[in-house]
Amino acid sequence: MPFILGANGKPLTKESFANIFADACRAAGVKTSARGLRKIAAQGATDAGATVSEMKAVFGWDSGRMALQYTRTADPRRLAINEGRQS
Repeated sequence: MPFILGANGKPLTKESFANIFADACRAAGVKTSARGLRKIAAQGATDAGATVSEMKAVFGWDSGRMALQYTRTADPRRLAINEGRQS
């Protein structure tokens, strides 16, 4: 279900949202992008223990490919942190 609508009242495409977000960031003097923000959110979710299914639901991914990419990166970090706690 879309929750971000354009001026016409219709759901924004991810490309349209990215353009609007980039314009707002430039106007505010912030150097970031919607992609960067999404990447940070995905990394935070996996660091917090989100599963592939949860990642797909939250980020709207059709396949688990992107979620697996993030969880593969987060798993070694989590293991290292957990090992340090057990010592």
